[in-house]
Amino acid sequence: MTKLNWDALTEEELAIVLKKADAGEQWRCPIEIESKYCMLDCISTLQLYDFVFEPQLRRFPMYHDYHEGPFIRTIHELIDQQIAGVIIDVPLLKEVETELETTIDAIEKEFFELDEIRPHLIEWRDTQIAQIKVPAQFKKNGEVSKNYLKYEEKVAKMRQDSRFCFNPGSDKQLQWLFYERMYANKKEVITYNRRDITCYRVESPRGSILLPATDSGQPPIDKKALPWLGKAGEILLRRAKEDTSLTTFVRPYLQYSTDAADGRMHPGWKVPQAVTGRLGGSKPNFQQVTGDKRVLECIRAEPQHVLVESDFCALEDYVAANVTNCPGLLALYGPDAVENDGHLWLGAQLPVIGDRIRMFYDKDNPTKESITKAKAECKKERDISKKVKYSATYGIGAFKLWQDLMSEGIDIELNTVAEVLKGYWDVFSGMKKHKWKLKDEWERRRGWIYNAIGRPMTVGDHHLKDLFSRCVQGGGSDLNMMFGELIANKVAAKQLRATPFIYNLHDAVYYQVHVDDLEQYLQIKQEAEDDLWDWCVQKLGWTCRLKTSHAYGETWKKLKEYK
Repeated sequence: MTKLNWDALTEEELAIVLKKADAGEQWRCPIEIESKYCMLDCISTLQLYDFVFEPQLRRFPMYHDYHEGPFIRTIHELIDQQIAGVIIDVPLLKEVETELETTIDAIEKEFFELDEIRPHLIEWRDTQIAQIKVPAQFKKNGEVSKNYLKYEEKVAKMRQDSRFCFNPGSDKQLQWLFYERMYANKKEVITYNRRDITCYRVESPRGSILLPATDSGQPPIDKKALPWLGKAGEILLRRAKEDTSLTTFVRPYLQYSTDAADGRMHPGWKVPQAVTGRLGGSKPNFQQVTGDKRVLECIRAEPQHVLVESDFCALEDYVAANVTNCPGLLALYGPDAVENDGHLWLGAQLPVIGDRIRMFYDKDNPTKESITKAKAECKKERDISKKVKYSATYGIGAFKLWQDLMSEGIDIELNTVAEVLKGYWDVFSGMKKHKWKLKDEWERRRGWIYNAIGRPMTVGDHHLKDLFSRCVQGGGSDLNMMFGELIANKVAAKQLRATPFIYNLHDAVYYQVHVDDLEQYLQIKQEAEDDLWDWCVQKLGWTCRLKTSHAYGETWKKLKEYK
């Protein structure tokens, strides 16, 4: 097992490990360099584990083995990874920052120049000017007051450019613009499943749409609502996308790269972050990676190295098929399954949309030609099936699903959605039975269940609808962590020039590998996949083979473009 050699760390490396450490990060420090208070804290923590937690873990061998093996190994690998850091092409990223700032400014200018909103912005401006308290124009000695001159200067600036008055990033101001001035709307309360849901019926350029209110009951100004709010809404959606890249990724990456002693970015980690066991990121959050190719181009491997992604294919679907033995899932992912398109396969069996899909495609005898044809001819139907598949499994109701479909421009009746949703559970009846089984287990064990690989997980009574997702996602996360441990052990045994890049990200493991060792690493990756599957067969009796794919490139962008 890889362990930190604290004595060998340089002052710069030690500073990286201990940077901005808070009470929740004391595990980073050896007892020798901590204060007496912190020493006592560490000792008490160890005693708590040795005398309280560890004896309890022995009651659950899988839980004990998980923490003593993959979990602890993950922590050590993440510490090493944080010390090693990530190469960021800072000059190129600064160019991206400038480009994004310029783009955002141009988008805002386009917004303010729209004929459809200009009269309303003038009204907003005049209202704001009228609310400003006018100071006395003259002093007692007859001179013009400086405060009055400032007032006149401010008002002149506001009259010259409305951008000094209206903030397109303010929900309150956008609600005024869209819902009080631009588009007719009516507040409605919909009762569904004995629950009152506040919505706004908006007469937008795309047609009438019922949009759910915010948690505080206000009209929505979010990414789902904006496309319905005319040209102005579409422009603001573009602005939000560019602003997300700038503020969530570019600026944090630049900050932490330039703050570091060696000019690299040294991201932190939260182990775990999610209740399912998945990791989180911190300072900056490198567990959330953008899809913006301009930013991805700036994330680079070491010289003569490549970034390698080993990604599980539909991991949660395969896990669900194994734990539920649902006939529908086995038809798609079981040992006798043929290559198919899961969304068309499901859609062909759903009411309302199934008839049209079956005109071009036979779920029992799929061909590449028929799949391609059905994708082209039944895009709307396939989109509905896709949305149903990703939403229904984890407890979404008909009303929320209807809202999501409508927001995405799929005009469909609520009763139709309820019918489609029922059809989904008819197809995957085995999964529904397993949900009830988990509920019985949770009640019997008074608040906890075993996840897909047998690790105990507690679930609060206010999260019972998440039982199935906790079981499947938690098991999938554990398997990915075990996969990473197998790779790490094999890399160490072969002494390959390979180090974790992002050790555990969703359903994938990322390594940084020397180009001359790439072929051996890919072989190791396949061996780790085989070993993990052997364990699943022997320990769990699974039959739906887990599979991984790989991709690599000198930059994160090239990795994502790998074919």
